[in-house]
Amino acid sequence: MENIDKQSALRLNSNDYELRTLAGQSILVPASMKNIDFTRVVTLNESAAFLWQVMSKSTRFTISEMATVLEKEYDVDLDTAVADVTRLVEQLVKMGVCEACDNPAE
Repeated sequence: MENIDKQSALRLNSNDYELRTLAGQSILVPASMKNIDFTRVVTLNESAAFLWQVMSKSTRFTISEMATVLEKEYDVDLDTAVADVTRLVEQLVKMGVCEACDNPAE
């Protein structure tokens, strides 16, 4: 993840993907169901789905802020939460669903 650290302002392009539940699994699917590319469907665990919901409601966020949210919701230590959020953000950046933005997180 180039130039993205715990304090970098990020945003989702959440209009491109939707969180759906299929057979008890949380999955991100492209919002446009025409000619769906199943290589772009991502299964999320419970905590990642929770974070997606929080991030998709935010105009801007940081890894640090999301780690604090995860720490409180799942009662994990902050270092573990930072590592988990960082992995999720890296995956979303690779998919083109998350990007750094110029403005500080609000």
